[in-house]
Amino acid sequence: MQVEVLLIFLLIVALFCWSDALSIREYVYLAARKHCADMDVQMLDDCVALSRMTFKRDEFGKLRLMRSFEFEFSASGDDRYVGVITMTGRRIESIQMPPYRMT
Repeated sequence: MQVEVLLIFLLIVALFCWSDALSIREYVYLAARKHCADMDVQMLDDCVALSRMTFKRDEFGKLRLMRSFEFEFSASGDDRYVGVITMTGRRIESIQMPPYRMT
């Protein structure tokens, strides 16, 4: 009886974590699209990819999950650059794009 309850609990926790990860990925995707539009570049492949995950303390000293996502963009259509969005918890810390050639 206790094993079944534990397995159900673990399944619920796993589903919650998966759902949370999907919602954060969607949020980052929309932020990357908006940033590319603001910078007048084209976001390539219409996706973001988790590249790094670690723990970091926020400005209040609380331990938070820090995630870095990569996205690709092009300024002219003939080139390809990699940008990085870093999130701490549910807050975007930075959006970094390398120098790129303007057309």
